[in-house]
Amino acid sequence: MKKRTKILLGIVAVAAVAAGVLCVRQWNNITAARYTLTMDQDAVSSRIVENEAVLHEVLTEYDLADYTPSEEDIAAVASGEKTTQELAQEMVSAQAASSQAQTGEAAAPASSETAASSAGSAGPAQSASVPAPAQPAAPSYDDQIREQVAMMYVLRSTFVSRLDELVNQAVFDYAVAENFTRDGRMAAVTPYLDAVSTLEEECDAEVSKVVAELRRLLKASGQDDSLAKKVEETYEEEKSLKKAYYLKELTG
Repeated sequence: MKKRTKILLGIVAVAAVAAGVLCVRQWNNITAARYTLTMDQDAVSSRIVENEAVLHEVLTEYDLADYTPSEEDIAAVASGEKTTQELAQEMVSAQAASSQAQTGEAAAPASSETAASSAGSAGPAQSASVPAPAQPAAPSYDDQIREQVAMMYVLRSTFVSRLDELVNQAVFDYAVAENFTRDGRMAAVTPYLDAVSTLEEECDAEVSKVVAELRRLLKASGQDDSLAKKVEETYEEEKSLKKAYYLKELTG
């Protein structure tokens, strides 16, 4: 752990030199810095768990808590083998299939009793008419909102997975770098700094789209935008806490 901390401190030092000055440009980073100064490592970890619980409550509200994707599924999205929307739709489809199965099981006894009653009172047999194939119903607002909630969960999980992977890889490359001069450290670390920044920008853009669509659906269905605010705040809090976590690992 001490070796990893020293390496991460070296990475931060290189980042400061590359930037020319330790400056904070975004409120999210200010929040992360405040957490770093006011909480210890255990407190940050506890807040991460609490923040995850808020998102879990949202998943539970929309019957998605039992259909969260596996680490392998998240890795598939992170690697580009599967899209965020595809994985979110898999979550929603699994929930819908389970709900339909439960509805069918509940309706089966009643259907059997009705059929038996009809058979006992039926007259001469008549040819049964073939019903026209049913047209698929348009997704309800709840269904559309549920898919956006699933999208938000996948985006958040993918961001955390990719961030952890980048940090771990940066630590490894720094540790095995042969050139420990200033230029050597810059060369080892700079690509990861750029990659983290790009990752955050990309995820922020996708989250903004989901939140905007959530607000549209909530307004159209006559609801307030508290759900959209909650998932957006959960995402921003996740970023601040993860940054604070790594900073606390640096400072001990």
